[in-house]
Amino acid sequence: YNTRGEGEAQPQSIPESNSYKWYQFDGSKNAQNLFLDSLAQAPIVMSFLALSIAILDLAEEAAGCEDLKDDEDCEETVYGVKPSSVVTLSNGVMSILAALFMPACGAICDYTPYRRQVGYWSAMFLIALNAIQISIVAGQWEISVLAAMASPWIFSLHQLVHYAYYPSLTDSDHNQLVSYVARFDAGKYLTNVLFLVIVFGVSAGFDMDAIGVATFGQVLSVILATPLFHYAWTNLTNVPNVAEKPAGEWYITAGFKKLRQSSKEISARNPPLKWFYITTMFGNPSMSSVILVGPTFYREHLDFTPTQNILATTLVTLFAFPGALLAKFLCQKKSILWSMRFFLLFAFATACFCAAVIDGPDKEAAAYLYSCIVGMSIGGYLTSETAFFPTLVPPDQEAELSGVYFFMIRAFLWVPPLIFTAANERSVTMNRAMVLIQTLSLISFLISFKIGSAQYIQEKGNEYKTSRQTLAAKSSISTEQQFSNLEIDS
Repeated sequence: YNTRGEGEAQPQSIPESNSYKWYQFDGSKNAQNLFLDSLAQAPIVMSFLALSIAILDLAEEAAGCEDLKDDEDCEETVYGVKPSSVVTLSNGVMSILAALFMPACGAICDYTPYRRQVGYWSAMFLIALNAIQISIVAGQWEISVLAAMASPWIFSLHQLVHYAYYPSLTDSDHNQLVSYVARFDAGKYLTNVLFLVIVFGVSAGFDMDAIGVATFGQVLSVILATPLFHYAWTNLTNVPNVAEKPAGEWYITAGFKKLRQSSKEISARNPPLKWFYITTMFGNPSMSSVILVGPTFYREHLDFTPTQNILATTLVTLFAFPGALLAKFLCQKKSILWSMRFFLLFAFATACFCAAVIDGPDKEAAAYLYSCIVGMSIGGYLTSETAFFPTLVPPDQEAELSGVYFFMIRAFLWVPPLIFTAANERSVTMNRAMVLIQTLSLISFLISFKIGSAQYIQEKGNEYKTSRQTLAAKSSISTEQQFSNLEIDS
């Protein structure tokens, strides 16, 4: 749309010239600005990994375990848990709160005409929270943890507003939209790697401790993200609300009701999509959790320095690229669903390798190899999952079902860090705790067989599309009858 809310919104035209470069998105200004927003999100997320390392150090110091030898475990507690559980526990709690808040975020996107304003101010709040986390330099790790726990709520809202722009980017050209989204994700991953490489280089060059690495990461994220967020959201055009909020409903209750209605319809009329959602509820968190618990695993189990920790995380992010390429090859040679299943098993096998081989700090080389393999499994699975979803969704329902998908992949994001925390509190070694986390990928693998064959998916998809067309026709007839009755009454 080429207005910012003043007057009547008009559809944005997409130039047909092919002379544009890849980053010009065929001249679509909204797509260019969403690309900048994707770049800005990367340092916000990655800076938390550097912060986690410092929080672990300061939590251990607060528990009185700062003078322990490398081969000694801290058995003291801070706020009722081991210092090594602080980061994973906070990850679990903030993921629960974010999941509960998500339907309300979807309702805000659907029922208000203020997407651009919500996108801008949610971005500014993220910047403010990252700025607050710089207080880690003064040893205020509790403040940093609280600020980090607030971030997922705001980040979920920001991402939903970001995704809500996608349907208006192209003139119903699905392939063009897929191309745009692929470029958004590629830019985000490249920025992730660039950010981590800079943090690694500076921390290694100046021999920084954990506090120094965390502080530099937060400052760098604020410097990089602020101008990108500001430019993107001041130049994005506004869009009208897509529906009217039911009278007397709160946004949070309206969001949950719409989610329930969509879920019931999918369950009754599109079984392959239902089982895909359930598959991703387990599979996606099992992959994301490896990055969330990574700083704790590398520091506590392998005694990695902050610089080594950042290097391991950089390898995970970097090797997502060859994983994505392998997924592309498998999707072409076999099928997208086959590729998904392969990487789910691959992730579980990788966790078994970790439990069997990486049993202590003397396995540094094996730990770096593990990081590379984990990166490949994450990149391959997410590429396959993202490619499979559009094949199950009718074109006229992309926006609605994308919101359900966004909720499903985050609904159980709290489970892996809390499993890891519970195992750590029970003194289960962290390399074995990684297997417990990846049992979710094994469950996801087994559930994926309920999705069915390609023929079954197409058959049910056609039935679902036909049923929606029938309902739409009935609705149209009903509306015409109402107008006719009004004319007769008049």
